Amino acid sequence: MSELSSLFVKIKITKENLENFFTQTPEKSALSDEWMNWWNSRKMYSPEKLQNIPFYNTTNNRIIIEELINHKQTGTVEYFDPASETWILSTVFFSENYYEILPILSWLEKITPFLKEQENGYAMIYDYYWDGIDVMVYADLAFNSFKLSPITNTSEINATILKEVNHTLERTIEKLSKEYKD
Repeated sequence: MSELSSLFVKIKITKENLENFFTQTPEKSALSDEWMNWWNSRKMYSPEKLQNIPFYNTTNNRIIIEELINHKQTGTVEYFDPASETWILSTVFFSENYYEILPILSWLEKITPFLKEQENGYAMIYDYYWDGIDVMVYADLAFNSFKLSPITNTSEINATILKEVNHTLERTIEKLSKEYKD
């Protein structure tokens, strides 16, 4: 049985542009060679052909984050640092299934037009909580650019980035443990 992988997103973006993105309605991503190459590089138990990219059908992009935060079992925290204009989202228990992660990837692709040319970020979905090494997704985000990487193992991730992601998810667990003591 698979276990839920963790989601981590870090994007350099102005507060105004982030809020503007949150007010937008989610849009569907177009199936491209980028998506197909990434999909075909995944190790799946029951692979399916990627024929379309599902997306969140909500009235705005903020609802998606609110639902993650309000669903306590996901262990989700978001943070915006106004000094560095950096938005971080960490979800300890996100998903175990490649098909289920497609909507968040589509959502992340659609944030890239809201970045300024010097702004960038990355997203990762991997088995942090279970001390595993499997990477479901590693993606680089920049202005109008969403690059899905064929990375499948944490050993392929830049050591500084992996340390930061692990540290943030550890702090997320600590924060939520203090807030939700039985």
